[in-house]
Amino acid sequence: IQYGVMCTALREVAAREQRPLAEIYVWVDFFSIPQANRAIQRLAIASLPALASILDYFVAICPPADHAETLEQCGHDSYFRRCWTRAEMMSFWSRRGDNRMFYADGNTTNGSTNGASSILRSLDPKDSVQESQLDAVRVFQGQLTCCRLQHNGGTQPCDREELMLPMLGLYGEIYARRTQPTTKLIHDAIDAHLDRIYPSTFEYEVGGGKVTRVLFGDLIAALRHRLDCRSGKVAPEALELGKLSAGTMGSQETVHGRSIHGRKNSM
Repeated sequence: IQYGVMCTALREVAAREQRPLAEIYVWVDFFSIPQANRAIQRLAIASLPALASILDYFVAICPPADHAETLEQCGHDSYFRRCWTRAEMMSFWSRRGDNRMFYADGNTTNGSTNGASSILRSLDPKDSVQESQLDAVRVFQGQLTCCRLQHNGGTQPCDREELMLPMLGLYGEIYARRTQPTTKLIHDAIDAHLDRIYPSTFEYEVGGGKVTRVLFGDLIAALRHRLDCRSGKVAPEALELGKLSAGTMGSQETVHGRSIHGRKNSM
């Protein structure tokens, strides 16, 4: 089902660009991010912002379908509930803006410039950054398979912990370039919601229960301070970095279900 919608969307992208399909390259998350080799997968995760910066279009393929394993009804809504897909949307939006962000659920509209029917429907994250509609950019509140599987009895890190550094770096770019016209739109849209988009802690699911673990800690405040120091807006001593909480080191510290988070470090 997804493949058919993907092919139709790809042909429409080619028509919009007036380029033959042979000249278009496609990055598909499912088989472009390794699923079996965890070490290689981590490298791919860390590369998400870099990958997003070289893509020309973002198209979410989300037709109605039943999940092969869970039998859950999948589609537009389930796509936007997933942590990984939110991370991909945030990465593209931050680097490339929203002019070429679309989703395709198999339905057509009269959305193309020449009045013809179109399978591509506009996807604008700014529309979701309202007080009650943060879902599209609340990456770390998204659903993950690792959480559903209880992190193999607590012996594996959560994918949220793997995503923390790439998303922190991406926010650093947004903040550093916040006065530039394109980036200002993104910065202003998320600035009032930083505590929810970049949460200091998260709930790690294990053994049928939940344990609160550090995620970003105080890294957002520390990052903003460091960038403000570089630009000469504040003095280095204006923020006592030694009293801030460090971010997660979950990928290195989860051993046999035992967490050793919570230490205070300087940055």
